[in-house]
Amino acid sequence: MTSLLAILAFLLPFERIGSFDVGGVNVRPSQIILFIALAATTLLVLRGDARKRLAEVLARRETLAWALFLGVLVLSLVHAENRSRSLLILIFVAFTSTQVLVLPTWLRSARDFLRVRWAILTSATLVAAFGLWQFVGDMAGAPVWLTGLRPQYTKVILGFTRVQSTSLEPLYFADYLILPMALIVAWLLARGGRKAPKPLWILLALIFIDLALTSSRGGYAGAAAALLALAWFHRDRWASIKRLASILALSVVGIVVALGLVGSFITVTPGTTLGRFVAHVTTVTDGAAVVERLNTFSSGFAAFRSSPWLGIGIGGYGPFVATYARVEPDSGWPIVNNEPIELLAETGIVGLAFFLAFLVAVFVVTKNPPALRASSLFKGGEGGVDPDLKAIRLGTLAALIGMLVQYQTFSTLYVMHIWFTIGLLLAVSRYRLPKVVA
Repeated sequence: MTSLLAILAFLLPFERIGSFDVGGVNVRPSQIILFIALAATTLLVLRGDARKRLAEVLARRETLAWALFLGVLVLSLVHAENRSRSLLILIFVAFTSTQVLVLPTWLRSARDFLRVRWAILTSATLVAAFGLWQFVGDMAGAPVWLTGLRPQYTKVILGFTRVQSTSLEPLYFADYLILPMALIVAWLLARGGRKAPKPLWILLALIFIDLALTSSRGGYAGAAAALLALAWFHRDRWASIKRLASILALSVVGIVVALGLVGSFITVTPGTTLGRFVAHVTTVTDGAAVVERLNTFSSGFAAFRSSPWLGIGIGGYGPFVATYARVEPDSGWPIVNNEPIELLAETGIVGLAFFLAFLVAVFVVTKNPPALRASSLFKGGEGGVDPDLKAIRLGTLAALIGMLVQYQTFSTLYVMHIWFTIGLLLAVSRYRLPKVVA
């Protein structure tokens, strides 16, 4: 089962490239693997082989908070205008979020977590390299069938390429990159960079360049939040802080390289491409994207006021603002582009409160994990905790913080890599040190 979850970790970024349509529903390879993992878990529970493991996970407070949140989503269907869409979104959220059960059930050893980390970093290497190719290829005039870009992210639109790699949009790619970025930084900090593989530095530089080339301001904010979180976690260790300073310097170099790449592909007049890029990523008070978000925020609050307690139904914002609630617009169903506001609109005060309660339960577990409590038996407090496991825990925690910050700029609740990050964080935080036989 651990191998299956490692495959799931590897396939997380393959949202658009690698996916296919089934009856109008976009199916991704990571979803297929999760379905297989759920089916295998169900079979093993019925046979009694995994009953004790799953029962232990189900008894935890974060699992109860998750179940209660899903229950509120079901209750929100009462006010749904387009009930078939709301039911479909409910199924998507419930299915994707089962990773908070599957990962803690099966990831139970240090080897399991190390395999998953390697799967994530291997996949990140491939998609980051492909993202860099997208930029170079598109700016050089390569066709979209060769770069894999959606037409709206080519240089024709803004004068520069917005990298999306294998993801659906640049913002999703930026959001995904926060996870491998945080895992690498935490790894380097945990071991002072001395025992970490040297290629990690190359991959980290590549990730920083790709993050810059997504031109996703929300992604920038999320990545910055993750790095600040890691700095806070290591605030009492001067050597680690100096290491972090080196990493931040590397990020600046990555951004400079990215801007240099933009500037090197000037196609109109000197400074045009670079100027457009800088203007786009530094504009936070106006511009089409900002104005659009302000409008959707306003519509989201209007939806909330119409049904403040249980909302207008999960997935109901699109039908609420559409001309016809039961007919999907040609451009697709609109979203609020702010997850808290969308939850407030679609599930009301009750739904947002239960979602926040679930997050609080998750963060409480990470504050004093079982392995850390057990390590107090060892001299030095954390002397009994594997530094790699500690790095995975802190890196995943920082990644989740970064993703929650970026969630202020987009609003899709059933994102695979976000729920995987939560599931991985719960699994590694609940990890217990092996019993020592005298």
